[in-house]
Amino acid sequence: MSCLLFCKCLRIVWGKDSELVAYCLEKLGDLNRWARSHHDPAWSTVFLVYSLKSKEKLGIYRALQFIGDVHLMENDEVTAINLLTIALEGFTYMDVHRSRADCMIRLGDIAQKNGNVLKALEMWETAKPLYEHSAQAKQLQDIEQRIGGVSADVKEQHRKNLTGFALAELNVPVEKGERVDEVWSDIEEVAFEEGGTML
Repeated sequence: MSCLLFCKCLRIVWGKDSELVAYCLEKLGDLNRWARSHHDPAWSTVFLVYSLKSKEKLGIYRALQFIGDVHLMENDEVTAINLLTIALEGFTYMDVHRSRADCMIRLGDIAQKNGNVLKALEMWETAKPLYEHSAQAKQLQDIEQRIGGVSADVKEQHRKNLTGFALAELNVPVEKGERVDEVWSDIEEVAFEEGGTML
């Protein structure tokens, strides 16, 4: 469906069917749906205002995500990060898998662009199962390409960070000079000997 068709549909249903109005505004407001030359960033704002007025929480978070995308396109990373983070928190609260993953991908891309590859990897790795859960094959392929482009050293550092976080959550003390992965390995051995599982 073209942008013009959604505009025409919006004129027909305006004031008659609030669900169809919200649907059309959501499609018009999504920057990633249209070629840059066909997208009017104002639609994202109109979608936000309409969602606020109708108190539609999912619409509000989607509109914030779309406005974040607009700021990202305009290289205003600070505003984009703030808006995408708010949207991510909302989607997490509402348990909307694909939208959560979309925000994480964008935040990861920003982190990578700014040299924080560990943060980017964390975001992408977290987004991956969310796309799997929502059966998004193309997005999964895109994530695999992003993760595949990260060096083995960075992946190993990420794995060690995750292990350290897990140990901290379990309140396991790590002696000075002791490697975190050695402590984790000892814990796994004890758990399996006792017939338990780790988490």
